[in-house]
Formats: sequence, structure tokens, C-alpha cells
Amino acid sequence: MIKLFVLVAAAATVVIILLFRGKISGLMSREPPPKGVAFVPDPNSDKRIVASGWTNDELTRILRDFAKLYTLDDSFASWVKTGDSKAVVISFPNDIPPDLFFFLVNYLNYPNAYELSNRHLAIAGKATLTAAFDVPQPFLVGRSAKVYVPEGDKEFDLVYVTLPSGESYKISFTDHQWRRVPESLMPEAVRDL
Repeated sequence: MIKLFVLVAAAATVVIILLFRGKISGLMSREPPPKGVAFVPDPNSDKRIVASGWTNDELTRILRDFAKLYTLDDSFASWVKTGDSKAVVISFPNDIPPDLFFFLVNYLNYPNAYELSNRHLAIAGKATLTAAFDVPQPFLVGRSAKVYVPEGDKEFDLVYVTLPSGESYKISFTDHQWRRVPESLMPEAVRDL
């Protein structure tokens, strides 16, 4: 009887550990969850990212690293300098899924293996929202939005989306849910992009 109890307790412990491990890896994953709306590339998409604070070589390496991380073709993005400013505009010739667009805005703020201290970054994604963004309310479809990492971010795995009306949402990469927030927390440098 004691052997049976020990065997059942050991099996239950293994099951609990496996379930807990699955929950932890789910929280750490940047893989987008299955959505109700399948992504279909839009050749007329206006998704773009305006970025400053990276050199040309750094930006090229960061985009290449991101492409490897998410198994994208190296040509998934192209960029050009904007006029006489130090900013560049990154565009997506074959479009990009909304989740990867959000991830890239975040990644440009926190790329792997780069020293970030004493660096002044300004990164802003811009897009017209579509159903593929899995917006929380249908009336948001067709609205323009700015996507960015909020001022004072301590989570490192989220973006904020703000509409011209000032309405703002937080999107955490742990659950990909849009949550209305009372303040935009938009960095001053991002406002100017």
C-alpha cells in the first residue's frame, strides 16, 4: 500500500512540474497566440517604423538578427533616411503580421547584445489598424495609431498603442491582449516622430 502511495505521489509531482513548466515557458514566449483573424499580407499596408539612435550598420544588424529570430527573409524590411534628420523609416515591402510589427518596435528598443546606456533612441511604429491587429473594439479598424515602448518601461515585453484622439492601450507579449490605459506614457522623443 505504501509503495502505491509513493508511486501515485511521484507521478502527481511529475505532472505538476510539467504543467508548471508549460505555464512558465508560455509566459516567456514571444510567439503570438492563435488569433481569430488570419493574417493576409496587404500590399497597400502603411505599417512603418520611424527610428533614430542607431547607426546604419547597427540598424542593418538589428534587422538581420530580428529576421533570424523570427525566421523571416532578410528582405522583410527596407529602410531609408528621412530628409536631413537622423531618423530612418523602416517599411515592409511584403507587409508584416501585426504581432511581429509590435515585436520589432520593442526589439528596436531592446536588441540583443547592444549597449543601451548613453544612447538616445526614439522608435515609433505607425499604422492604420485593421482586423488583423485583433483590436478590442470594431470601431478601431481604420484608425491610425502610433506604437511605441512607454516611458519608464520596466517590463521589456510590451508596447503601447495610442490613437490621435489620445486613447491608449497596453499590449503585453505574455497574453497579447489590448488593455486600455489612462495615460499614454509616450516618450517626448517619440511624440516628435
